Amino acid sequence: MPSKNICKKCKDSIAKLEAKKNKPKTQPKEPRSEHLSNIIKIVTIISLVAAICLSLIIITQPKASQVENGNSISSPKPGKETYVTTEHFLVWADGEDNPRAQLIAEKAEEYYKEIPSLVGLPAPDVYGLIKIKIYLFSNKDDYILYTRKPKWSEGFSDYQKDEIYLYQSENLFISVLPHEIQHLILKSFVNSDSANIAWLDEGLALFIQLKYDPKRASQFKPFMAKLRAQNYFPIKMHLATDVSEASDQNKVNLWYSQSLSMTSFLLERFGEEKFCRLLLQVRKKKTLEKAIMNIYRYKNYTDFQRHWLDFLKKGKHIWEI
Repeated sequence: MPSKNICKKCKDSIAKLEAKKNKPKTQPKEPRSEHLSNIIKIVTIISLVAAICLSLIIITQPKASQVENGNSISSPKPGKETYVTTEHFLVWADGEDNPRAQLIAEKAEEYYKEIPSLVGLPAPDVYGLIKIKIYLFSNKDDYILYTRKPKWSEGFSDYQKDEIYLYQSENLFISVLPHEIQHLILKSFVNSDSANIAWLDEGLALFIQLKYDPKRASQFKPFMAKLRAQNYFPIKMHLATDVSEASDQNKVNLWYSQSLSMTSFLLERFGEEKFCRLLLQVRKKKTLEKAIMNIYRYKNYTDFQRHWLDFLKKGKHIWEI
């Protein structure tokens, strides 16, 4: 109880404090349950998307594992693995002490030195192709999972990074490996976007492939018959067609066969010297059509295709015999 002698001013202050103390507190409004539920859903979705993105980054981001003279090769599949380094190649192979890593490195060195001379090109060292990285997966499923290439793909060359992706297969050493090495040799020599010379790039890689694996020519036989039966890509359609991600196997095989045949026509009819001059024109930033017109004296692509078709009617390519 307050003292009776307390001043009126103090009494008033105490009364105000007691009144404030006894005043019922205002209860906060309860959030709407529906609004709260929506917020929880949004947060959950965002968290899930973030987790998926993070997992994809972890899966696809290689881990640097081997460094040689400033060049590094990364592990696309951390775990048991084998590394081999040679003069011009850095090789990663799936599996511990994988003997194929050394074999593929040795064979790659052979192809690196041999292939340019088959089409009249100088050694790759001259134009800057110093180190190539090769990734060898133990099976096709892992190769497809990592590269995201269609199921018909046997190998893949990354032109920007000078890298080759392969998987262990029956045709690996004698067929697929020289094909992919030729891609990087040509890209390095012409120093051009591969999309601008796609048919010549694939045609030349197949031409080289058949030099080492002539038995594989039988796979092109039914498609060469189609080409001779006038079932071919008109030149503009052939140039515009990108089969790198195509799923139609027949379309892919016909496009590759036509590219091989057109390239073989230039090499077999006119020889390696003119073919090398053609590539030099592309290296000097001429379009492929302009280079063909300059070197082979065709009026345009259509004129070139007409002469190629005449060639098919009269005979066969060397690799068909």
